[in-house]
Amino acid sequence: MNSIVSKDTFLAEAENIPLASDSIDVVVLPHVFEYSNNPHRLLRELDRILIDDGHLVILGINRFSLWGLWYVFMLVEQYALERSFNFNSTYEGLVIVTRL
Repeated sequence: MNSIVSKDTFLAEAENIPLASDSIDVVVLPHVFEYSNNPHRLLRELDRILIDDGHLVILGINRFSLWGLWYVFMLVEQYALERSFNFNSTYEGLVIVTRL
């Protein structure tokens, strides 16, 4: 699923980003690995689109902080809801790519 949101922004599958190899300088991943079904494949795709001296900024949750405890609690609650209602997120595994 790839769709154009605006002239410089599009929505794409995280493991299949429609960009040329060695074409991006910086990639910022704010809390993406927590929701990725296949983090290894995602890293391989990011390695493909990043230039040789490119930068990858990964932001994650510290599981030992108060926010981390809240996040674990929310994961358990979300899992229970998904099992009881057979619910899957529409945007899971998708990324928004924009040119700055």
